[in-house]
Amino acid sequence: MGKHRILVVMALLVSWTMRSAIAASPDAVAASIEKAKKSLYAMQANGNWESVSVPDMKKWGNDTQGPQFTGLTAFAAYALVCAGDSAREPHVASAIEFLKKTPTPGIYALSARCLLWSSINLDTATRAVASKDFKQLLISMRTKVPARGMYYYTAPNNPNDLAYDHSVSQFAMLAVWAMEQRGFEVPGNFWKMADQAWRDHQKADGGWSYMVVDKDPQTMKVTPTMTAAGVATLMITSQSLRTVIGCEPLPTDPNVAKGMEWLGKNFDLIFDRNAEAFGGGFQNYTLFGVSRIGTASGLAFIGPQDWYARGTDYLVKTQEPDGAWHGGWLLAPASCTSFGLLFMSYGSAPVIVNKLRYQATNANGKAEEAWNLRPRDMFNLARWISTDSERRVNWQVVDLTGRASEQLFDAPILLIGGNKPPKFSEQEIAVLKNYINRGGLIVGNADCGSEEFSKGFTDLGHVLEPDYEFRVLPDEHPICARQIYPASKFKKKIRIRGLSNGVRELMLIADPDLSKSLNLNDINSARETFQTWSNIIQYATDKSGLRQKGVTQVSKLDPKIATVKKIQIARIQYAGNWNPEPGGWDEFGAEMHNQRKFDVETQTTELGKGDLQKHKIAHLTGTGNPTLSDAQRAELKSFIDGGGTLIIDAAGGDSAFAIWVEAELEKIFGSTATDQLREVAPVTNRIYGSTGQPNVAVKYRRFAKDKVPQDRHEPNLRVIEKDGRPAVIYSREDISAGLVGQHVDGIYGYEPESAAALMRSILESIH
Repeated sequence: MGKHRILVVMALLVSWTMRSAIAASPDAVAASIEKAKKSLYAMQANGNWESVSVPDMKKWGNDTQGPQFTGLTAFAAYALVCAGDSAREPHVASAIEFLKKTPTPGIYALSARCLLWSSINLDTATRAVASKDFKQLLISMRTKVPARGMYYYTAPNNPNDLAYDHSVSQFAMLAVWAMEQRGFEVPGNFWKMADQAWRDHQKADGGWSYMVVDKDPQTMKVTPTMTAAGVATLMITSQSLRTVIGCEPLPTDPNVAKGMEWLGKNFDLIFDRNAEAFGGGFQNYTLFGVSRIGTASGLAFIGPQDWYARGTDYLVKTQEPDGAWHGGWLLAPASCTSFGLLFMSYGSAPVIVNKLRYQATNANGKAEEAWNLRPRDMFNLARWISTDSERRVNWQVVDLTGRASEQLFDAPILLIGGNKPPKFSEQEIAVLKNYINRGGLIVGNADCGSEEFSKGFTDLGHVLEPDYEFRVLPDEHPICARQIYPASKFKKKIRIRGLSNGVRELMLIADPDLSKSLNLNDINSARETFQTWSNIIQYATDKSGLRQKGVTQVSKLDPKIATVKKIQIARIQYAGNWNPEPGGWDEFGAEMHNQRKFDVETQTTELGKGDLQKHKIAHLTGTGNPTLSDAQRAELKSFIDGGGTLIIDAAGGDSAFAIWVEAELEKIFGSTATDQLREVAPVTNRIYGSTGQPNVAVKYRRFAKDKVPQDRHEPNLRVIEKDGRPAVIYSREDISAGLVGQHVDGIYGYEPESAAALMRSILESIH
């Protein structure tokens, strides 16, 4: 890789440091979540979070000491489950037992209870309670305009009761929807009534108020809290009423669009305690609604606002030392802390797939957006995987320009779907190439089985990686054979074509149209589709590489760090697959700059041109079985005899390349080299440090466990000594892909952290 390429990539990395400058760091978010959980634990007493032991049902309808009794307990337990606690965790388990024996008439409380029931496995007794709560919630919907399709604090005394408000209604909508996803049946006209009500209640400016008609002007004031509630609720109702089956894009929902526009323009009001009705103090409640929008739509931005960045920044700064949040006169610490915890948990969950927003070319040669014919595919997949893995995961929409492109590395996979050939500019092509070079996997989906799209996607692969070709994945491929759902057991055969660099898959496209079944959430008859996607995600993360949002394999070069040394490395070019992982040295260079104050500069050096002698360190890697000329072998020998150090690894742990390397080294250096290569270098070798003690304890990838004992933590490097120094340092196990930093299955080698540590130790020992 040339010096100019490293500078370009480093410039990109510097620009990435600008991303979400106001956001709390991933470590701060993780710490905040743990503090909030401990705070809720401390607030619990007698197995619940209620402020009284016996409710007074004569109190006002929204009072948690009255009709909403049990609501605080249900909501706190729900927040803890969403933050990763199981139903068996003692605080959650005791709350469940309390709820099972304590009924409630309050809609807020019933909604919170149903949210909890929808998020845990239900035994027979608990399911009976959940079913009773759910039925009570269904029959409590108002039936007469203007309350039709809405809810109020308690069940109506008669079906024509006109009392309602948007706040409790959004909770009920979310709870009913969540229970429906777990198999509870919702009446046919329920969503239609709710959908129409929320559309009718939207203000002309796109926002929603607490009440649409009322004597008190404060309750008719448009607020970010109620606007977030309106948008999030219409996203739910639209999912139930507007499913796309054909190949025509779903028309933009004008009500949702207007609501999103209002939120984007007025986002700052969320954090203004004087902006809300009733005296403010609803920040955490509002952010909960915003997180519902973001995780349902996949949008990283609401208008120009990075909602996750703004929210985490606010919550980390306002969290009390004991981990609690306080939300004004109406919200108790338990509920406000639960809202904050839910925002953090929803928003920080690992992003499994980015879905690309892009332009395609229609039959008339004009650009059009045809990327979202399956608008619910990734949402349904993320929800299924969350349930299947018992770990919350997200998805998001990105594009290749502006700030949205910075989120590419939030996910290990980028989905490009459509039914027209995708159209990308040179700049966008560069972004895509950088993504796969830095460990990303691009998956294509031909919506409606479009041959136009399939050809366009294949052509894109040839542009991104002209040296490689698509081929059908064999049955023994890790995606098909090594994951939780072996393809050999599928009743319906799914054909996957992949573009590989010889180490890992860079691009995939499957037949048939996988997104159709995902969009319809057709789990029962198309389970193999969901399982295939699960296999792809497991492959791309090596089953354990899911990261909290904001944590990526990409190191961000810190331009403020002044380096003290520079290392120049020749990347040896030959006729063959000499550079399968070009992004590895970019990543490693940024890490060395930040952590060791070393500048690492690589220069492509074509073997046989006589330029290798200009360098002291060279790196040789690749796959397959290339061929060297006598002149090239002579140049390598001259390089070593002149004091140079040659670092070699078999990219991906490719056995053919390893066999070739060992044969070539014997040709160049004779039987002495062969004898030395039979032995693993002891941990006291100088390449591991100058102290005489090993400073590198390594971990091997899962794929290597069949060949490397699980309890082995010593490196497996081989060394050819010359004149008392390590002249050739050779690894049969992969290092090159490890330097990229992404955990991927199917690679025989070191885990990324260990690969980087090994290379760092080697270079520092030489330099």
